[in-house]
Amino acid sequence: YPLDTLKTKTQSQAGKSVSNPFVLAHSVFQQEGLGGFYSGVTSTMVGQALIKGVTFLVYEASKPVFIGTPALASAGAILAACLSGAAGSFVCTPVERIKCVMQAREADAYANPIACIGSILRSDGLDGLLFRGIGATLIREIPAYGFYFVSYDVTKSALLEMTSVPAG
Repeated sequence: YPLDTLKTKTQSQAGKSVSNPFVLAHSVFQQEGLGGFYSGVTSTMVGQALIKGVTFLVYEASKPVFIGTPALASAGAILAACLSGAAGSFVCTPVERIKCVMQAREADAYANPIACIGSILRSDGLDGLLFRGIGATLIREIPAYGFYFVSYDVTKSALLEMTSVPAG
């Protein structure tokens, strides 16, 4: 936000070619005001808390399962991280669907994210809300979280090692 909104509006405007992002930004501001750049931000903020909660929970819970021996520690950590990305995708997909639908429409098209959810359910059903785009999300999230959590653990270990007080 607000650049993500401009990207989504550009992608969703079938038949309308707006090649200049400054022209689009001016148009959004004129027609929708400042709020036009932030449609769907509340659902995204709440959704990110849920996504991160699920991914950290799955990662920490699955590490002991996949890291059985020291020889498998690196591969096990990567598997646990990828599993967390897969699990997070099932939260991320509906959150992003709501965000994109709200961004693509005029700022006042939906009173709130709940109204947007109702509209999606009426037009696409529960499957459309929960699973539309799940394949692409899995392809993106699984390797991304593999990298994310491995980097997280390496950084955390390095910082703990730097801050530990030597004995004696």
